[in-house]
Amino acid sequence: MVNANEDAALWRDSSFGVPNTAAIRLIYPHVTDANAVLDANESALDFLSRYALYREDFIERIPLDDIPILRLMREQKRFDAYRVGMYSAKDGSQLLFDVAGEPMLDDKGVFIGGLVVFHDVTSFQNTINEQKERNERQFEDITNMIPQMIWRTTPAGEHDYYSQRWYDYTGLSVEDSRGDGWMKGFHPDDLKVAAPKFAHSLATGDEYLTEYRARSTTGEYRWMLGRAVPMRDAHGTILKWFGTCTDIHDLVLTREEARQTRAQLGRVIEHARITLWAVDMDRNLSLFEGQHMYEAGPHQIQREKQDFLGISIWDIFREQGRDNELQRYRKPLEGILTGKVKDETIEVEVTSTGRWFRTRLTPLMRQNRAGGVAGEEFIDGVVGVSMDVTDQKRAQRDLERRNQENANLLAQSVAAVSEIDSPVPIPLIVGNPADIPQERSQSNEVTIPRKHEPRDSDTYRWCNRYVFFPNFVPLSMAALEHY
Repeated sequence: MVNANEDAALWRDSSFGVPNTAAIRLIYPHVTDANAVLDANESALDFLSRYALYREDFIERIPLDDIPILRLMREQKRFDAYRVGMYSAKDGSQLLFDVAGEPMLDDKGVFIGGLVVFHDVTSFQNTINEQKERNERQFEDITNMIPQMIWRTTPAGEHDYYSQRWYDYTGLSVEDSRGDGWMKGFHPDDLKVAAPKFAHSLATGDEYLTEYRARSTTGEYRWMLGRAVPMRDAHGTILKWFGTCTDIHDLVLTREEARQTRAQLGRVIEHARITLWAVDMDRNLSLFEGQHMYEAGPHQIQREKQDFLGISIWDIFREQGRDNELQRYRKPLEGILTGKVKDETIEVEVTSTGRWFRTRLTPLMRQNRAGGVAGEEFIDGVVGVSMDVTDQKRAQRDLERRNQENANLLAQSVAAVSEIDSPVPIPLIVGNPADIPQERSQSNEVTIPRKHEPRDSDTYRWCNRYVFFPNFVPLSMAALEHY
């Protein structure tokens, strides 16, 4: 409820107009006649000095020059909602007033005085304060039930609240946490990183996000995710910052272990001359590890591997001028993405380098999860493992070339033997001449030792001479079986 208004008027010459009874009772609560306490010889300023007005938080007393009536006389402008406080002359309780000031003008618009009206809002403010206290208790109850550490600061970043979990985890007391005391709960190296981030958020209103190690009561440091967002009023002014500390220690350790494992895997892949890559369902490159399969020309810039991520694999081929390779990859890759092919291996030569790569393509499988329950697997892309087989291809070509040369020379030798005049077939003996028997039987037949049975007979008729081809030892058995 709002009590009767207390009015006070002052003329331009600083003389009182109508100090009503309600205004007098603010300092003389038992007076029934205002004239009984007014001294005709007392100036208005002297009388006003009897009033001790405070800011609404009762921390600072308002100077005499800033009390409502004198402010109005100085500014000569209307004002309202000027909140002031007083201590009750009856019982010493705190009273709050919303003060409005109205200038008085004559017919010509000249300022001749002012009138101020005090609206008692103590009961109303008490109701608000009680509601605030209930809200604060409810806020504390909720934050204490949350498994995270909750904290709050003023717009300037001064901490004014911690949930109970903060005290339980850090072992710091309320007094220990005041001011900058909260810093004792974090690793000093991490605070050096977090401090400029928070300063930036306070200056810009951007979300605060950092990772730091918080010290527990046992002295153990655990990684926390620090996050804070501002609470604003209807005009966008920041009223408070609300923050949380979430334990992510196991996640950080797992992440670091995965990073090291990936780095080690990368070194192994580089050493093994393997390229590991993957594309998603949109045919965009999602993974690229190991050596480059392509080398930029003299007028091209060699991109970093991470620069290719998110780009269509086909656009990459076209950009690098590898259209002939594109067609070799497209069919098996599309077949795997559509589920028509399980896996496939292809060999392709990179024209710009002349190097050969054998690539095995397999589906990248994912698994649906709903409510923590594993669901069905589905194809979410293609993984390619490309191995540099240039040396193998070259060795294979050299072997094929040598075999062809041997076959050509063998054919020429057979042709030469066929021209020898002999009544019987002349066998082609390949090997060391010392291994050939030097005696023949009465039937002009000779037995030649062999490691496996011939197709027709293990004896050959004696000829006028043997023909030796010592350079063809690797093809000896094949030659004997052929002839």
